Amino acid sequence: MYSRYAGLTVLVLGLMALSFVGGAGFQSRFGVVGGPASEVQVAQFPGDVFADEDALSALQAKEASSLTPVETFWQVLNKVRERYYEPIEDEDELAYGAAKGLMRALDDPYSRFLDPSDLEAFDRVTQGSLEGIGAVLVPGDIEQIEARTVVILRPFPGGPAAEAGILPGDWIVGVGETPDEMENVIGLTVDEVANRIRGPRGTDVHLRIVRDLAEESIDLAVTRDRVEVPVVETARFNSIAYLKLDSFSERSVAKMDEALTELEQQEEAALILDLRGNSGGLLDAARDIVSMFVPEGPVVYVKEREGSAKELPVRPELYRGYDFPIVVLVDGSSASASEILAGALRDTDRATLIGTTTFGKGLVQTVIPLADNRTAMSITTAKYLTPDRTDINEEGIEPDYGVVLTEEKLIDLARGELAHADDDQLQAALAFLRTGQVPEDMLASAEELEKGLRLGPDDSAGAVPEELPPGVLP
Repeated sequence: MYSRYAGLTVLVLGLMALSFVGGAGFQSRFGVVGGPASEVQVAQFPGDVFADEDALSALQAKEASSLTPVETFWQVLNKVRERYYEPIEDEDELAYGAAKGLMRALDDPYSRFLDPSDLEAFDRVTQGSLEGIGAVLVPGDIEQIEARTVVILRPFPGGPAAEAGILPGDWIVGVGETPDEMENVIGLTVDEVANRIRGPRGTDVHLRIVRDLAEESIDLAVTRDRVEVPVVETARFNSIAYLKLDSFSERSVAKMDEALTELEQQEEAALILDLRGNSGGLLDAARDIVSMFVPEGPVVYVKEREGSAKELPVRPELYRGYDFPIVVLVDGSSASASEILAGALRDTDRATLIGTTTFGKGLVQTVIPLADNRTAMSITTAKYLTPDRTDINEEGIEPDYGVVLTEEKLIDLARGELAHADDDQLQAALAFLRTGQVPEDMLASAEELEKGLRLGPDDSAGAVPEELPPGVLP
């Protein structure tokens, strides 16, 4: 069940995170000496720590402890049990918090510990069914103030977030149950922000987002709901088949197989495979779908910590024998497993890519069930290379033909309301399959493509601000 994943963190069932990193800093400051630990009693108030300076100097002057970090951890845990001013009612939470702090110390946004509730949420995501606001989150950085934040990779079409007006690239800087209870979430991880956003179906959550660094932040109310992650959508344009793949979940391969079987009965002459907004999922699902179009060779190369890159080959028994031309639509929200599929089809000369540069997540996570059968860890175990051995991590895959959508059309696309006739990227794909080229007036300039690469607020003033715009929580 817990095989290799190539997906991003999905918001909707948030994952609670408790970190013990701050405690490590306290211990380092005051020191631990050999034998029974010397103690310094302090009273800490906002902004101040009061302690006996002579005692502190004496501690700092003593020889450093020979305790290993693991022994130090157990000492901290025992001291918490013995000395915390109230009884510890739930030691599981202490243990889970410590495990999450350990994973967070890796400074890898994709590696995390999954407690029982987190694991349940994770399973629902990979099965394609979840509750919340219907959006995919990724970690980001606000370079202007050197702080971590969370960015909307994409809202699910027709979901609560899309209906509320949330767009790909929006920074989330505040979350609250009501406008008056808005809390600053700058500096928190994806899991911590997700935990603040999740809640009962039918209730509202208020989000403060930054979309343009030259303008004030925007407050939006989103009503939580049950979200069925779409898997495959199909359409036809005369002899050209259109197939939109929205996720790589446990259902995706079967749904793709059903859709292709149906299309085969209509004698299609070409195929458009739409991966826009597809943030990834299961690596095995991506491998199986590549195998439907490519008869032999690698799907991807996987490079672990030690050793050379190992080939992950196609599964020849899944090959369907197609020889018609294929266009793959991609954008900045096409990530991970989507990039594996797009990269494999392009590198094997089976497809032409149209759209904008993909997200650039070339890392593989392995989900490891732990001995208690209630928890697991998702840890980055490898990076992957496309069949021509290209490392796309943090770079993405550039399309063969760059075509961008206006902001208004991006909103309609996110909501699932963009008419095919108004979808410039789709129309470019149709033109290419019919004539062998994309009309010049559809092609984006280098400047337009560069702007489309950015995942985060647009600086419409053309200057880097020294601080966030008005309205953002401090």
